[in-house]
Amino acid sequence: MMIKTCNNFVKYSVFGIFPVMLLFVTASCGQNTGDSPISNLRINQNKEAEIGIGQTAMVQADIALEHGIADVAFELKNSAGVPIDTIWSSLDDADGQTKYAVSQEIQIPVTLRPGKYWLILSVEDTHSDIKRDSISLNLVLDNTIPIVGDLDVGINKNGSDLHLEAELTAVKKIDRVEVLIKGANWSKDISFDKASIKDQLSTTFHEHVHVSDAPSGAYTVFLTLYDQQGRMAKVEGSFRK
Repeated sequence: MMIKTCNNFVKYSVFGIFPVMLLFVTASCGQNTGDSPISNLRINQNKEAEIGIGQTAMVQADIALEHGIADVAFELKNSAGVPIDTIWSSLDDADGQTKYAVSQEIQIPVTLRPGKYWLILSVEDTHSDIKRDSISLNLVLDNTIPIVGDLDVGINKNGSDLHLEAELTAVKKIDRVEVLIKGANWSKDISFDKASIKDQLSTTFHEHVHVSDAPSGAYTVFLTLYDQQGRMAKVEGSFRK
C-alpha cells in the first residue's frame, strides 16, 4: 500500500515485487476535501477513464476560489507516485479569475507503458495557496488508433511558402488532416481531405501552405489526424519568419 503526503510518497508492500495500491491522504494536501475549490474533476466526462496510449482526452473541472487564480497546471504520476514528463501547458487564461471552468485537451505521451496512472490538477491562488485534486487513468495499448510521425516544418527564404511533411497511419482509414498555424497576432486553419489523404490506411502528408501574409515572428504548427471513427492523433512543430 502507498500513502501520499504533500511532499512525498511512502511505500508499504507485503510483496515488494508486486504493484502497490495507491491510497490518497487528503487532509494535509487539500485534495478532495469538503472545502476544496476544485469540483467535478472528470476526464472524457467520467470520474475515471480508460485511454489508449498516444490518444487525446478532455479534462474538465470547476474551480471556485476566494482569491484570484495564479496558476492552473496538470501533472501525471504513475502508480508508484513517480512524476511523468509531459508537455502539458498551464492554463494562462485563468489568471486572476476566482471562478473558472477547466476544459483542456491533453495528449497521453506515446512513450508510456500500459497501467494505472494519476492525473493531478493543481490550482495556486494569488496568496500562494495550492490545492490539488486527482483522477485515475487506466492506459491501454490500442493498435487501431491513428498515428502521426514527426512533423517536418520548413519555410522558404522569402517567407511565403511553408513546407509540412509527416507520415500518417490510420487502421480505420484516414478521414482528414487539419492544420493550425498560430502566432502572436496571426493564425491560419487549413483542412486536407483530398483523395491522396482521405480513405487511406497510410500516406505521407506533404503539403505547402502560403504564409506570405503572416507577419514576422515565431509560429507553432499543430497537425491533427482524424480517422473515420472520429479518433485523432496530434503532432506539432514550429518555425520563425
